[in-house]
Amino acid sequence: MTTFLVLALLLVYEVQVVLPVDRNGSSEQTTSSWLYQWSTVISAVAFVIMGCFLKRLTDVPTVEIKKNYTVVAGEKVKLKCCASAFPCIKSVSWKHILPEGETKQLDIDQQKYTSTKPNHIVINQTLKSDEGEYVCIVSNWFGKTQSKHTKLTVEGDLPTVKISERNYTAVLGEQVKLECTISATPWITTVSWQRISPEEQPVALDIDEIKYTGSKPNDPHLSINDIKKNDEGNYVCTVSNLCGKRQSAPTKLKVKGGPPMLNMKAKLLYKTEGELVLLKCTVNAEPPASDITWTKEGCERKIAIDNSKYFGGSLKTPSLFIDETESHDEGIYICEAENIAGPGSNFVHLTINSKTAKITGIETVNQDTPEALQEKIVTRHAEMVISLADYIYSTADDWQKFKVLLSAYLKPVDIGQDNLYHYVQKLIDMKNIDYGRYDKFYEVVNKTHPRISRIIVKAESDIEIMKNGRRPNETDYKVKIKSDGDFNSKLPEQCSAQITKQLPEVKHRINATGESGNISIMILENKLTYVTCSYRIH
Repeated sequence: MTTFLVLALLLVYEVQVVLPVDRNGSSEQTTSSWLYQWSTVISAVAFVIMGCFLKRLTDVPTVEIKKNYTVVAGEKVKLKCCASAFPCIKSVSWKHILPEGETKQLDIDQQKYTSTKPNHIVINQTLKSDEGEYVCIVSNWFGKTQSKHTKLTVEGDLPTVKISERNYTAVLGEQVKLECTISATPWITTVSWQRISPEEQPVALDIDEIKYTGSKPNDPHLSINDIKKNDEGNYVCTVSNLCGKRQSAPTKLKVKGGPPMLNMKAKLLYKTEGELVLLKCTVNAEPPASDITWTKEGCERKIAIDNSKYFGGSLKTPSLFIDETESHDEGIYICEAENIAGPGSNFVHLTINSKTAKITGIETVNQDTPEALQEKIVTRHAEMVISLADYIYSTADDWQKFKVLLSAYLKPVDIGQDNLYHYVQKLIDMKNIDYGRYDKFYEVVNKTHPRISRIIVKAESDIEIMKNGRRPNETDYKVKIKSDGDFNSKLPEQCSAQITKQLPEVKHRINATGESGNISIMILENKLTYVTCSYRIH
C-alpha cells in the first residue's frame, strides 16, 4: 500500500515539472494546462485506490476468535471463528492443544464435532478430555492464517457414590431396599448393581423388574423382592457420567429366618375323661407363620376347629383345646406351622384315664411348678369362655349389642370376626383383661347377658384360689391299685406315704383302705393327672 502511494506522488511531481504553467500564455493555453494537470492528479489517485483495492482482494485471510469458553460436561459448545479473505476462504480447520502440550487435529465427523456456518465448530457432549486450547486455521489461494488460542474449560467430575448402610438385614420372603446416595455433575447416565461372588468378583445383576427393581438414573436404589437365603452376600453400586464411572464400597446383606420352631411343653400328657385338655404349643417363626394345623396320628384329615369340641389352633392361639375328652381322644397330636421358608412340627402324646383307673403301682410327681400352675389357669380361663359361648354367639339376639359395647375396647379391624374366643383373646393381647381379671369384659357381658355374668365371677374366684396354691371344686376320686402279692394292713399306709412324700399338700386329704388283692386310695383332688404310675407294690 505504501509503495502505491509513493508512486502516485512521484507521478504528480513529474507532471508538474514537465508541464509547468505558462504565466504569460493565453487563456486557452492556461485552461488546457490546468485541466491536464488535474486529470493527471485524478489518475494518480485512482491508481492509488485501485492499488489499495487490489491489495485488499489479494491478501491472506484475517481471523478472530473469542478468548475463553466454559461448558458443563455433557453439554455442547460452539467455538466461533470469524474470518475474512479474498480470494475467498478455501478451507477451515481446527486444532486441539491438550493440557499436556500435545496437539491434535480435529476430525469434523458430524458426530463428536460438527461444523456450522460460516466457520464455527460445535463440540457435542463435551467430556473432561475436551478441555484445553483450540486454534482456528483459515486458508485461501494466497496462504493461511492461524487464530490466537482460545481456552475451553469443562466443568464437572467423576460421580461420587455411597451405599447408605454398611449392613442390611432382611427377613425371608420380604423385600429389602439397598439405598445408593449419588453426587454428580453432570448427572449420571447409567447405574448398575453387582453382587460379589465367592471368588471376590463382581457379577452384574439382571434388573428384571420381578426379582430386582430400581437401578436407574432417576431411581438408583436396588430393591430385592421375595428374599431367599441365597440372596445373602456383598453388593456394590456402580454409576457413570460423561466424566467416567465409580464404584461404591460394598454393603453386606444378611438374611434371617427359617422354618418355624415349635415347642411343646410336655411330650406326654395324662388327662381324665370329661376334662378340658390344653395341648400347649408355642410357635417361634421368622418370618411369621402363615398357617397352623393340628392332626391326630392315624387320621388323614386335619382337626377342624369348630369352637365346640376343638378350640384354638390358630395363628393367634396355636395351642389346641379339646373339650369333654373321651377315651377315643387318646393318641398322638401333631401341631404343624408353616411360613415361606417351609414347615415345622412337633407332637404330644395324650393319654385319657377313666375316672376309676386300675394301675399296678404309684409314682407321684409334684406338678405345682409355675408352668403347671399357669397351664391350670389358662385351662380354667378356656372353660369360662366355652361356657359363655353356649349363650353368646353370632346368631343370638343380643350379639350385635354385645359387639357394639365390646368395640370400646377393641380396634375396628378386630371386631369384624364373629367369634367370642377371638374377641376374648384380643382383649388379653391389648391388656384390657388378664387371666382372673375380667372387669371390662364383665361389664359388657353383664349389660347384654346379666344371667350368665356369674360364670365370669366364678372363673375369677377359681383362678384366684389357684394363684394362692389351693384348688377349687375339690372332688373325691378313687384310685384302685392291684397288689401283686399277699395283702397286709401296712400296704395302704405305705401307698399313702409314697404319695404324701412327694405331694405334701394332699397329706390331710388322702385316705387309703385295702382288702385282699386291692388297695383303694381316696384323694380329694379334681385333677387325677397329678398322680402318674410306675411304682410297683410287692
